[in-house]
Amino acid sequence: MIKKLNIPLKLKIPFLKKKEVKKEKKERKSEVSEKVEISERLKKVFDILFEETGKSINYKEILKYREATDLSLPDILSHHFDISYEEFAKAVAKAYGLNFAEKPLGDAKMVGEVLRDQNHTYHYLPLSGVDTIIPKNVYEEFAHEEHIKTQEENVWGKFYTILMQAKRKGDVEDIIISPLTNLYEIRFKYVGERGSRVVDILSYEEGEAMINAIMTQAGMRLSEEDVPQSGAIRLPELGLELRVEVIKTIAGKSATARLIETTGFFRETLKSLGYPEEIREKILEKAKAVQGLILVSGPTGSGKSTLISATVNEIRELYEQKGIVLVIKTIEDPVERTLKEVDHVQRREELLEFSDAIKSFLRQNPDIIVVGEVREPDTAQLVIRASRTGHLTFTTIHASNCIDALLRFKDELLKTGETEESIGQVFASNLLMSLNLKLVKLKDGRKFPIVEMFIPDDETRKLLAQGKYWEIYERMKERKETYDYTVRDLYEKGLIDKDDAESLLGTKI
Repeated sequence: MIKKLNIPLKLKIPFLKKKEVKKEKKERKSEVSEKVEISERLKKVFDILFEETGKSINYKEILKYREATDLSLPDILSHHFDISYEEFAKAVAKAYGLNFAEKPLGDAKMVGEVLRDQNHTYHYLPLSGVDTIIPKNVYEEFAHEEHIKTQEENVWGKFYTILMQAKRKGDVEDIIISPLTNLYEIRFKYVGERGSRVVDILSYEEGEAMINAIMTQAGMRLSEEDVPQSGAIRLPELGLELRVEVIKTIAGKSATARLIETTGFFRETLKSLGYPEEIREKILEKAKAVQGLILVSGPTGSGKSTLISATVNEIRELYEQKGIVLVIKTIEDPVERTLKEVDHVQRREELLEFSDAIKSFLRQNPDIIVVGEVREPDTAQLVIRASRTGHLTFTTIHASNCIDALLRFKDELLKTGETEESIGQVFASNLLMSLNLKLVKLKDGRKFPIVEMFIPDDETRKLLAQGKYWEIYERMKERKETYDYTVRDLYEKGLIDKDDAESLLGTKI
């Protein structure tokens, strides 16, 4: 962006036309006293004009002409005192130390509009109805900015085309723009797949310009490219929001844009998403509880938020059939989808954190609270508090399995001063279920959710209270409740490839 020049008020006023001055007089009575001061300052310009041209200028006569006509000060000096526009421009430049160009540099209307758009109002000198003189440094910066702007518009158009391609495919989760030694790759990452696929190659300059264009659209700061930045781009015409992350690597800037559908309410249910009926019934049974914690874990893109949203939809509809409207509140970062009759709150860094929103929710006494993610100790502690005080509470955490999720949650609680024993007691009395998700792609192209589910019973609640987490996992293995058995079952039924099965299991079959 062009930086606003620090030009004194005295320089701005000469270029105001009569109508504009009258408008300012109406708006501020203090203009009268200021006008006298400005008039004194302008004498400096007139003294220089006298020295340079030998032409005497009567300032009082100028004021009379200003009152009687719509002419600007440069026009008055030209028509009535035989002072050319360029002589006046040079005098102003000399008086205030500005480096103005020596000759006209473009269409006056165009330059004026551009400078006004960039907050450069009145920082240029009209030479005639067609030509304009502007500060040389401003012109040079403007020319550079116009080049960058044109380049960014072109590459944004190309990115938009790639975005529409991803939208049409329907299962693209991320668009990745990644630098190599002397070029950029654009890759698609598909839902439920490891790795990504190259869809386009750009020159290094074009790839960097594309990331700059995306950063600009996402409200990021190009001047702070060494710092990782996050932003969002709303594209209502495509029914999408892009969650953008940019970080500088040793090869250059790298960007990832997560595609989030925003068209209307999210109406999917566990059934419509294809969850097996046995799993659906178990989830809904626990989600009918008045209070307690449902902890959902899994890697990025595994469908954690989708499962919670679908579950909330089913519970809400179940109560609606009885004529009851549940009060449901969520705090998310970002709000990926909106649900009917649900109050969604967007986390805003340094303004509204997860913990701030949960405290507010507790005072409003909702039936269901959804916390997008446990990222810090305060949030973990408040999630437990919510789940123990009459609220069905959902939250997510990144973990490799449903017991690892409890351990990670426990680690956050330990940072608040809680003891191992007290945390174990909380889990034993309050945990409804811990789910771990993985999304796999079947041979026929369909996405299939693999769910590992821990539902405490009397025996495992005692183990929770004693902090024997991995003993619980061994019990789950004995009962074939871990997701390894589901993967092997899918492979044996010929639904997934051997490579995919071994990748999910982390071992040879």
